[in-house]
Amino acid sequence: MPTVHSTRATRWLAVATLVALAARGPLIALLVLGLIVVIGQIEGHLLHPMVMSRAVNLHPLAVALAVASGTVLAGVIGAVVAVPLVAVTWTVWSAFRAVPRSEGDRAGPAMDDPGPEPRLGPWRVSMRSSGAEGTE
Repeated sequence: MPTVHSTRATRWLAVATLVALAARGPLIALLVLGLIVVIGQIEGHLLHPMVMSRAVNLHPLAVALAVASGTVLAGVIGAVVAVPLVAVTWTVWSAFRAVPRSEGDRAGPAMDDPGPEPRLGPWRVSMRSSGAEGTE
């Protein structure tokens, strides 16, 4: 997930490079500069999507694609809003997919019945196939 770096981060990058240049010479300064850039890229493109994906229960690739798409479509605001929007959309889509499709499925057990399967609103979310109802 590419992040927008502030001018303060750019200043610290310049300070670290100048300190390395003054203390160790141009080769070490270039090494410091390259290492800071590589670490920033790893953090932005690997670490942030993995952490964000765990927070919103999405695949890291979905998070990265959402941020990239949001950035292309709406700039910085799109990048910020993209992951929550995709997470909400996926949750709503999953909830609608879990709704029973036939009238016979709606006449399930009462809401206070402590069944082993999770519930979503007034509908039972079935993890089993429709043919295996009643067998474990």
